[in-house]
Amino acid sequence: MKLEFFTVSDTYIQFLKKIDSKTPNNYAMGKPFVGVLFSIGEINYIAPLTSAKDKHKSIKNSNPAAFKIYDESDTSVEPKLISVVQLNNMIPVNNIVINKFDISIYDSKYQSLINKEINYIRTHSTLLINKANTLYDIVINKKVPALVNISCNFKDLEHGLSSYIPPA
Repeated sequence: MKLEFFTVSDTYIQFLKKIDSKTPNNYAMGKPFVGVLFSIGEINYIAPLTSAKDKHKSIKNSNPAAFKIYDESDTSVEPKLISVVQLNNMIPVNNIVINKFDISIYDSKYQSLINKEINYIRTHSTLLINKANTLYDIVINKKVPALVNISCNFKDLEHGLSSYIPPA
């Protein structure tokens, strides 16, 4: 599977928020829900991408709730953390509720950042997908409280996806 970035319908996000308040926001005017699309079993999921913040630096790379993205063009001993895929906030989607993210409408600086992010994700796609599957298993089957408490309710959201009817 070739990993790519997508945006998610605001109507669908609002629908999911009624099912699970942990569903991430969709900031339509400034920052759309941009995420990476992958599959867990038979279901497609999108996990939101967020800019790196100081709090993300302390998250261990082994933590299945987050996938850190580094600037691989940074040749320093410790590469710069540029963003994080929030696997704990992944949501189930289908083709009706997503659109391929069009970077061409943004300035060249943002396009460069997005290209670094997608290249890193593609290079490390196996790790990202393994972490997503691990988190899903921990939350759904093992029910580890620390991760259940910070994650979306994946099963409830999956049921929501199956009952979602987009507006006409």
